[in-house]
Amino acid sequence: MEGFISAFVNGLFMGAVYTSFALAISLVFGVMKIVNFFQCSLITAGMYGIYYMWSVFHLEPYIGVFIVIPILFVFGYALHDVLVLPLFKRERAYVIEPISVLLLTAGIWLVLDNTYLLVFGSQFKAVKSIISGATFNVGGITISIARLVAFVGGLLVTYGLYWFLNNTQLGKGMRATAQNREAAALCGVNVYRMYNIAFGVGAAVIAIGAAFLMPFFYVDPNVGFAFDMKSFIIVVLGGMGSIPGTLLGGLIVGVVEGVTGQFVSGTYAGIAVFLVFVLCLVLRPQGLLGRETL
Repeated sequence: MEGFISAFVNGLFMGAVYTSFALAISLVFGVMKIVNFFQCSLITAGMYGIYYMWSVFHLEPYIGVFIVIPILFVFGYALHDVLVLPLFKRERAYVIEPISVLLLTAGIWLVLDNTYLLVFGSQFKAVKSIISGATFNVGGITISIARLVAFVGGLLVTYGLYWFLNNTQLGKGMRATAQNREAAALCGVNVYRMYNIAFGVGAAVIAIGAAFLMPFFYVDPNVGFAFDMKSFIIVVLGGMGSIPGTLLGGLIVGVVEGVTGQFVSGTYAGIAVFLVFVLCLVLRPQGLLGRETL
C-alpha cells in the first residue's frame, strides 16, 4: 500500500510537469487553431538553457529560469513571426488546421533537433541542484522535494496563465482572436501580433516547466519528443484549448503512468496512458473539459 501511495503521489507531481509543457500546445491551439509540431524542440531548448545557466554561470534552475524565460519568449516569437506568420497572411480563409503550417512546424522541428545534435552533441547532461536528491518522509512515504516543487510550480503556472488570459487586456485580445479572428480584427485587435505573442508566451511557459524538470531529469537533443507526445495526449484528453482541462489531463496522465509503472515495466505504463487516451476519444471526443463542436 505504501508503494502504491508513493507511486500515486510521485505520478501526481510528474503530471504537473507534463502540464507545464502541455499548456503551450493548448495556448497555441486555442488561439491559432493549429498543432505546433516543433514544441518538442522548444522543450529541448528550454532544458539546454537551464542546464547551461547552471554549468556556466552556476545558477540554480529556479534562478536561471528568469534569464531563460525572456530568451525563449523572443525565440518563439521570432520563429513564428519570421517563418510561420507569412503562411497565415497568405491563407486568408478562416481554416481550422492549415496543412502548410503543419508541414512547416514539422520541418522546423527536424531542423532544430538536428541543430541541437550538431551543437551540443549526443551526450546526456544533468543538473545537480541543491535539492536534486533531497527527500522527506510523510507516514512512511518518501517524497522528492524537487518533484514537490515541480508540482506546486505547475499549479501556479496553470493558474497564472489562466489569470493572464482572463484578466489582462492582452489576454482578452488573445481570447477574442481565438473565438473569431475576423471579428477581433474589426474591433481593432492585431490578430497576427496575438499569434506571435501566443507562441512567445507558450515558449516562456515551456522554460518554466524545464526549470522544474531539470533538477531530477536529464537533457539530450531528442528529449523533448517524449514530453511532446505526452503533451499532445494531455491536451486532447483535457479538451483542446482548455487550460483547466490541460491541468486535469496532465494530472491523470501522471498518475496513470506512475501507478502502472509501479507494477509493470515503463513500456506497459506508456501503453496504459494510450489506452486511457483512446478510451477518452471513444467516450468523450471533445475531451474531459472540452466543448462539443459541430
